[in-house]
Amino acid sequence: QIKEQFRRNTQKPADDDVAERIFMISEERIMLTYHCKDSYITASKKEFIKQKEEDNKGNKIIMTSDMCISYQVGSFQKNKKLLHLYEMMLKLMDAEKHLRHQVWESETEVLEILKIREEEAATNKLTVSMYDTERNEKSKQHRETMERLMQEERQRQVEQDLDYLAPFLIQMGSTEKMTKWQALRLKEDCLTDFKHRLIEKANFIQARFEKETQELQKKQQWYQQNQLSMTLEDEDAYLTYCSDAMFRIHILEIRLNRHKEMAPQKYMELDEKLCKDPRLAEYLKF
Repeated sequence: QIKEQFRRNTQKPADDDVAERIFMISEERIMLTYHCKDSYITASKKEFIKQKEEDNKGNKIIMTSDMCISYQVGSFQKNKKLLHLYEMMLKLMDAEKHLRHQVWESETEVLEILKIREEEAATNKLTVSMYDTERNEKSKQHRETMERLMQEERQRQVEQDLDYLAPFLIQMGSTEKMTKWQALRLKEDCLTDFKHRLIEKANFIQARFEKETQELQKKQQWYQQNQLSMTLEDEDAYLTYCSDAMFRIHILEIRLNRHKEMAPQKYMELDEKLCKDPRLAEYLKF
């Protein structure tokens, strides 16, 4: 059933001012309760019993007195004519159709909201603490990157401790009677090789940086073209990819800038070491 309640409209007599309207859909009845008149404790009521518009033979059914049961409080006026009651019942039936449609729309909206909530609940992801580096992917990735940078720094220290002249001395053969020209050539070959390795490393980092940037741009273009048809899972995956890609690009940019800053200094340090190396020092004096 559908129940409606209304406030008192003082512009109408209490007997004509509906206080409560109940549509008993399954029972095919409509019940009206009016507001109480002053000095009365009961209210007037009407009950309409709906009938089909036509009988089994196709004849139109006319309003009869048994289709409306009325109770009029404190009034000895004659009941309203059947035509008036019939018109009232038709209006009530139209109102019932409108209300049933509103109820259907409300139910549809509620079902849609519940469906959306179920989908959101199914795709919810627990937030992992940033301090839980084993389960937090970003923290884990950051930790692994820092460990890799530290490993590279340790490798650089190891390279500094290596004999940088050894490969070139082997190529030269005997160094017992080295001339000044040979010492200068040895130094230049060593510096040239070191310079090439610095350039190769810079090119390698630059290539990775450009590749990551291009892939991110392609992904962003793909998102612009497909964002209207994407699911929530697709959008979450896209945002995760962008976050990870930007993090990698940022790390590569830091490494590249650091390499460019340190390369001249490393080159000068090697030049100074070569000049002080006991195997070359006596030949490089001016």
